[in-house]
Amino acid sequence: MHGVTTGGGLVMLWFSSRARHVGNAFPQFAGREPTGRVIVAEAVHIFRVADGKLAEHWAVRDDLGVQRQIDSPEPVEPPGDRPRFGPSRA
Repeated sequence: MHGVTTGGGLVMLWFSSRARHVGNAFPQFAGREPTGRVIVAEAVHIFRVADGKLAEHWAVRDDLGVQRQIDSPEPVEPPGDRPRFGPSRA
């Protein structure tokens, strides 16, 4: 988890997932042979909360970064450490 922040009825999560590429469960990566490489995928999720319930959700994933890590003939260095930040003071 790189960061979590809240304000104005929104919650934002920024994180990375690290896993070994052993198959292709996601359609955007179908047809690629498992590489066995460690892959790092970054994403940001934003949730709008209304009346204590999740009302909306938006997500931004770095699918191109994952694809580059999978498809490169040579291993690609996954993204390194990211800055961390705490809850906003808004």
